[in-house]
Amino acid sequence: MHSDEGVSRTTALALAFRLRKYRDQAMLTQEEAAWEVGVSRNYYQLMEAGLSNRRLGTHMNPKLSTLLAIAKAFGITLDELVADLPLKNEGRNIGDEIVIDPEKVKLHAREPLIGERPRGRVAAG
Repeated sequence: MHSDEGVSRTTALALAFRLRKYRDQAMLTQEEAAWEVGVSRNYYQLMEAGLSNRRLGTHMNPKLSTLLAIAKAFGITLDELVADLPLKNEGRNIGDEIVIDPEKVKLHAREPLIGERPRGRVAAG
């Protein structure tokens, strides 16, 4: 799986812009922000450029733990950091309500794992 899978260039650049905005508001250098977040200065610089790999030009797609650390470092909520970021090839934004049609959802029963009791009722015999 590529690191930019599921993340468009637009999403990566929008998040990069927010990183810079909130870092500036916190009056931190990139090096100070990186230290607060717990990542290398190089990685933080790549994130502010919207990249995960400069040579390959892949878009950033940070882990949830990194996003939480960024929000904490800048004294903001995770929602402030990622709300309304554009998603790849969709007309929806993060935070939009997603409606699931139960008629289209199929649940599949799984076989019990070794040593696991079967779920459900057992017929009395």
